Amino acid sequence: MFTVLTSTRPEYNAKINLTIYLAPIAYLNNVQSPLLYSIVFSPEINVILKKLVMNEFFGYNSQLTVKLRKLCTDPKLSYAACAYGYAFPIAGYDPDQLEPPFYRITNYYFPVGSSRKNLIH
Repeated sequence: MFTVLTSTRPEYNAKINLTIYLAPIAYLNNVQSPLLYSIVFSPEINVILKKLVMNEFFGYNSQLTVKLRKLCTDPKLSYAACAYGYAFPIAGYDPDQLEPPFYRITNYYFPVGSSRKNLIH
């Protein structure tokens, strides 16, 4: 989204000194996750979300995100239930990159919300 912003609104380029990308921005050749398959069905997903008047999914205060945040705060249960239950299936299986101590920090912010229009883009 940052790359789109700075290319469509060049006035922001002078205001930002550094950008650190934590994900691929152009090529998804090596991605193997259910999230990749959602791209294939994004037009259909867009129609459904539009009919449901859902312009945002997995928002910070959405019911599902709040429930996952509560479930994933227990230090003993969170990694087994949340990392293997929904984080790895969505983002891809890589326990070496998402170890329990690090997961306890990040699970509060995952999943992060996005807009319906971002899915189409």
